[in-house]
Amino acid sequence: MKYTYESSEMFLSMARKEYESEKERAAALDSKIAFSLPVISAYFFLLAQDTNIRELLQSSRSLDSYMDNADFSMLALYFVAVLTALCSLLWMVHATWTHHFQELDIAQSYTAKVMSMPKELFSARIAKYYLTKIEQNKLENKITSNEYQLGWIFGIISLICFLLYTVVAQVS
Repeated sequence: MKYTYESSEMFLSMARKEYESEKERAAALDSKIAFSLPVISAYFFLLAQDTNIRELLQSSRSLDSYMDNADFSMLALYFVAVLTALCSLLWMVHATWTHHFQELDIAQSYTAKVMSMPKELFSARIAKYYLTKIEQNKLENKITSNEYQLGWIFGIISLICFLLYTVVAQVS
């Protein structure tokens, strides 16, 4: 079977649009992370500065004091809130460090042999190159998206634990 590459120009156009779509998706993820990272960082550092927990830890260290169930619940909720906030922060940072969008480098196609190809064959070759980059970028975007989502899941769990901690602190 001989290939005629008649639709290669149309296919190249589709590949370009798909590449641009993945590029826009990566940019959207980057901007979401750029917004979320300072929010989660500020939350984590504010959580770590809680003075009530310092007082609770100091009072539980004295020899004549014992921890009742409310104190233990407060400590457990606080430490879970801090730990999950830290996990949230780490997932967000990891998402920024590991994200590498694959740019096109078409300079390798600038050879006499490639440039003398028929237009349809050249379009097919470039489309194939686009497809390789598209698949790599889809995978990168999926990984980054999953890390971003994990960061927010841990952040929400942390917030819920911290809210429960404040409720227990108000009750006791």
